[in-house]
Amino acid sequence: MYFSEKEVTLNLTSRPLRLVYLVGNREEFQNAVKLYTHIWGGLTNTIIPIHEEDLDINLLKNKIILINPDFIFRSTTNISEAISTNLKEILPVKIINIDTEKIQKHIEGTELINLPHYSARARHFTAKLSHIVSVLQEIYANPLPDSHIWGIEQGNSFDFELSIQYGKISTMYRKYLTEHLAANFLRLPQNFEELVKSSLLLASSYNPICLTEIKISKKQPLDNPIQQLMDCSSLLTIFLGDDQDIDIAAAYWNTRSFGLENTNKLYLPKSEVLDNIERLTALILECMPSIAEILIVINTDLKEAENLAQQVYQAFVRVVPHFRLEVIYQNFHLNFFRGQAYSGNPINTTYIKFEDGSIRFSPPVPIGHQNREFLFGWEAEVRLASSRRLLLPINKSSAVFLSNSQHQIEWADKNPDRSELKGLSTRASSKGITGTISYKNDCCLYIPTDEMVISQRFKDAGLKIEINEHTRYAKGFIKRFGGFRKTIAFVKNNGLGISKALERRTQENNRQVKQGGVKLGEIYRWLAENRKITNKEVRQIVKQQLPLLLSAGLVRRGYDLPCPHCNFNDWYAIERVQEFIDCVGCAESFQIPELEKIDFTYKLNELASHFLRSGGDAVLMTAAVLYQLMPYSWMQFGGNIHRQREKNGFAEIDVIGLEADTLVLAESKSYSHIEQQHLEQIKESLKKTIEVAALVKAQVVLLSITTASSNSELHTLHTLVSEISDEAKDSGIGVHLAINGKLHPWGKAVGTEPYNFRDCLEELKVDIETPEEQVLSVVVGELPAQRSFFSEPLFDDEAMQRWCLELGGNQANP
Repeated sequence: MYFSEKEVTLNLTSRPLRLVYLVGNREEFQNAVKLYTHIWGGLTNTIIPIHEEDLDINLLKNKIILINPDFIFRSTTNISEAISTNLKEILPVKIINIDTEKIQKHIEGTELINLPHYSARARHFTAKLSHIVSVLQEIYANPLPDSHIWGIEQGNSFDFELSIQYGKISTMYRKYLTEHLAANFLRLPQNFEELVKSSLLLASSYNPICLTEIKISKKQPLDNPIQQLMDCSSLLTIFLGDDQDIDIAAAYWNTRSFGLENTNKLYLPKSEVLDNIERLTALILECMPSIAEILIVINTDLKEAENLAQQVYQAFVRVVPHFRLEVIYQNFHLNFFRGQAYSGNPINTTYIKFEDGSIRFSPPVPIGHQNREFLFGWEAEVRLASSRRLLLPINKSSAVFLSNSQHQIEWADKNPDRSELKGLSTRASSKGITGTISYKNDCCLYIPTDEMVISQRFKDAGLKIEINEHTRYAKGFIKRFGGFRKTIAFVKNNGLGISKALERRTQENNRQVKQGGVKLGEIYRWLAENRKITNKEVRQIVKQQLPLLLSAGLVRRGYDLPCPHCNFNDWYAIERVQEFIDCVGCAESFQIPELEKIDFTYKLNELASHFLRSGGDAVLMTAAVLYQLMPYSWMQFGGNIHRQREKNGFAEIDVIGLEADTLVLAESKSYSHIEQQHLEQIKESLKKTIEVAALVKAQVVLLSITTASSNSELHTLHTLVSEISDEAKDSGIGVHLAINGKLHPWGKAVGTEPYNFRDCLEELKVDIETPEEQVLSVVVGELPAQRSFFSEPLFDDEAMQRWCLELGGNQANP
C-alpha cells in the first residue's frame, strides 16, 4: 500500500541530539552533568540511575522507548554489558562506552567525543559530539559588554548540589564565559543558608546549564500531571537527596529538563533541610512572600514523610493561612515524561523516489553546526502522495526497513552469516521518522512494503503467514481494480452488491442458477430486496459502480442471443459481437437481431466469480472496516497462520493492520443467516485469533461478519462476542465485532460507523497500566483557591538583590 507511493512530503525540523546517560553512583552522575553542561541541548537530555541489584528491566525499556534516544552513554565501571545487550535487542540505539578521561578531554576541547554514524552519501563515518563554546561563538560573534549570565565558584562545599542545579564547567568554558560573555560568579557557599540563597539566585538567572538550551524550543509533555503541577509558578518544588542518593537527583534533573519553569525547583541536601526547617521556611518567605504551595520530593518511608510534612506545614501555616504541602516519598526517580526539543522552524518539501526506492533529503543545519563535524538530530512527519502519514512502531525492525532497501534486506535474510544490516540511520518516531546527521551529509529514507513490515512482526513471534484461497482472490480483485484505496471506496459505496447480484448461487450446489448474463433490471431488483434501499439509491449505486467493474474487467457486458437455426441460446461478450455471429452450438452463422429488441446483460469474469465463491467479499468488507479505523496503517491480507517449521496452520487471520504501535487482527465470516453451528465456529475461530494476538502482541481483535440475519437473530451473536471480549481483557486484548460494515465495540448491540474511532483507537484497546512506578505521597493543608501556571515567578526583587550583594555579586540581581 505504501510501497507504490512515488512522492513523499516531509515536514522536517532539526533538533539537538537526544541522549540518555546511565549512571550507577554520584561520580558518574557528575560526569553526566559535566558532559551535558558542555554540549548544545545538554539540559534537554536524560540521566537514568541504574541499580542492578533491583533493576526492573521492563520499566527501563519502556522509559527508553518513550525517550527514543540517538545514543546511550554508559560507564563500563558500574553498568554491566548485560544491560546494553538487553537494550540493543529491541532498540535501534547506539550505546557509547564512556569514562572520566574522555569526558574531561571533551569539556576542555582537546579531543571531542566521536560518534559513529551512517549516511546516504557515505555509508559509515564518524562525527563529533558538539561543544557549547563553539555554538556560543557562532551566536555571539563579538564579546558582550554586559550580561545576566551567572555562575558560582567551584569547590568542595556542596559541590554535588550546586553542579546538578547549574552545571559543572571546565577551565576553558569558565574563561570563555568571563572574557567573552561578561559572566559573573558568586562565591562558593559555606553553609546551608548560603546554599539556599545561591540556589534561588541562580535558579532565576541565566547560568551555564541553561545556556545549553540556547536557540532551542521545547514542547512540554501533556500527559504527566505531576510535571504540570511542578510548572505552576506559584509552587516551589524542593528535591531532597542524601549523601549517596542519585534517584532524587535524577528526578530533579529530568523533571527540570522539559519544565516550563526552572526558577521554582531546588535540589537541597536532605540532612541539612531536616535540621533547619525553620530557617529554610524563613528564607523562602523572605524571597517568595506570597508562596502558597510547596511540593517536596524525598526518598523515605511513610512515617518520616508524615513527620516532615507536619513540620514544614506548621512552620508555614503560621504566616500563610491557606497553605498546601505535598510530600512525594517513594518511587519518583523514573516518573517523568520527556517532551520535544527542536531548533528553528520546520520546512515542508516534497521529494521523489530514486530508482533504488530511496528518498534523499537534508535537514536544516542548526546554528553553530555549519562547516563543522558536529552531529545533530532531525525529526520529520511523513505525508505520502495519498495524504496518509507514515507511522511505524519504535523498534529495531522498523529502523531496518526505513534505513535499507528491500533488496538489501532480502539479501541479508538469505546470507545471515555474511552480512549484518548496520546502517540504521533512520528510525521511527511517534510522529513519523527521526535520525542524526552532520553538515553536508544526506539523510536517507526507504519505504517498505506492507508485507515486509507485518510479516516481520509475525516472524519475530516465531510465526509465518501463508496466503489462502479467499485472501489470494481478494488480493487479485484489488490488483485488477487498481489499488487498495479504490477498492475500499468501491466496497464502502455498496459496489459489492452488484457483484453479488451477478453471482446468484444456490445454497445446495453453489452453481449459477442462470448460464446467461443478468439484465440491468434484475440487478436493480436484487439490490432493492437484499440491501433494503430505495430504487433511487439502487440506480445511483449502479450508475456509479457498474462502470468501475466493467473498466476493471471484473464484469463483462454482452448479449443473450438465440440461434435461429438450432434455437441454442448463449451469451456473447460485447467484444465478440459482430454483424454476423457463429453459433457455438450448430456453428452456423446468423445475423444479430435488431438492437432495440435486445438488452445488454452482465456477467462476472472468472476471477470475480472465484472471489465471491471463496468468501472474498467478506474479506474486502473487513478490510474496509479496518481501513476506516486505521487510515494510516500498514495493511496486509493474511491467511493461514503457522508456527515456524510446522507444516499445518493452527489459526486463520484474514486482514492485519498496524498503525504506529497498534496491531489489529481481523477475521471475516459470511453467513446468509447465523445458525447455532455458526456460533460454535465463531467461538472457536475467535479463540484461535486471540491466541495469535497474544503471540504477536496485538492489542485488538476484530470479528467482521456479513449476514442477512435480523437484529433479533443477532442477539445471541452479540452476547457471545461480549463474553469472549470480557475474557480476553485479562490478556490485554480488546475484542470487537463488525456486522455488515458497522462496528460494535466489545460486542455491543448498538453499531456505529468505524471512522468514528479513527482518532481514538485507544478506546478499542484494553487499558493496561504500563510498567511504571506508583508514586506515593502525603498531602497536608488546603488547596489554594487559585493556582497559576503562567503568572510571573513570586520572587521579591529587593530580597534577591540583597542576597546577591551578600554572596559576592558585583552587580544587581542576576
